[in-house]
Amino acid sequence: MSRRPRRRPPPRIDVSAGVRPRQDELSAARACLPPSRRRLLVGLWTLLTLAAAVRLAARAVLVERADDRQVATPRRIDVNRASVAELMTLPRIGSRRARAIVLHRVRHGPFGSLADLGAVDGLGPGTVEALAPHVVLGER
Repeated sequence: MSRRPRRRPPPRIDVSAGVRPRQDELSAARACLPPSRRRLLVGLWTLLTLAAAVRLAARAVLVERADDRQVATPRRIDVNRASVAELMTLPRIGSRRARAIVLHRVRHGPFGSLADLGAVDGLGPGTVEALAPHVVLGER
């Protein structure tokens, strides 16, 4: 049965006199750590440095500045002219309902009032009420 060789203790570095240690003393002090432990420490140091860099970058990107604020202005959509994509921006309107609105408009002509939207397949009175502040009826 073989035994592992004993490690020699790291050399003591005297810094009390204000004298910088020689390079060979520093390398001898580093050599006392096994390679696996050194890799682990270097890996942890790399992760901490990377995490700090990401945090600083995120902070720089996410900081609100008074100049960069964009205010969303409410926009009303003309149901008689809107495309399917524009209608999908309305609340409670997905692609199926938007296509149904356009199909109803093509088959029956432009909408005369908000109540006419209730005749579209898939739109009930609750949906028409929810659309009222977001919809305008343009030219017929």
